[in-house]
Amino acid sequence: MKNVLVLLLLGWVGCGASAPSTETPGSSEATEATVRWVAESRGDDEVSGAPMTELRVEVSLDGGEPQAIAIGTLPGCAAVETGTAPMLASVHCFWAGAGDTLRVEHREGAVVVTRQGEDSQVDGAFDVQEVGRVVVGGAAVRLVE
Repeated sequence: MKNVLVLLLLGWVGCGASAPSTETPGSSEATEATVRWVAESRGDDEVSGAPMTELRVEVSLDGGEPQAIAIGTLPGCAAVETGTAPMLASVHCFWAGAGDTLRVEHREGAVVVTRQGEDSQVDGAFDVQEVGRVVVGGAAVRLVE
């Protein structure tokens, strides 16, 4: 049973790694951008029993309507950890030895969300994949709860 779960998770991590990046048009003229992780519990997975969490990042420019970068529903997500520039924060989503590290960074005039798979049964690192970005130009960027 454990081998089946590991194979399912490996397939899930591999599938998630190929998700295309999306760019949300923002504004290069904004003066402030606020970034917020949104995590909503989706209960336990019926097959693996993993606690599932739907994640997205919302970026608001100058207090306007938030623009969402959808990440998806992932197993075993932990609390947000704040980082140091250019990384604003990260979230680790792991279950049964496999999962993803998600990061929000401020770089190249944009708020960028990346995802990197990880598996305790596999040597080496998975590629970092860009999930999405919102253009913020020269705006001051801050993480909010």
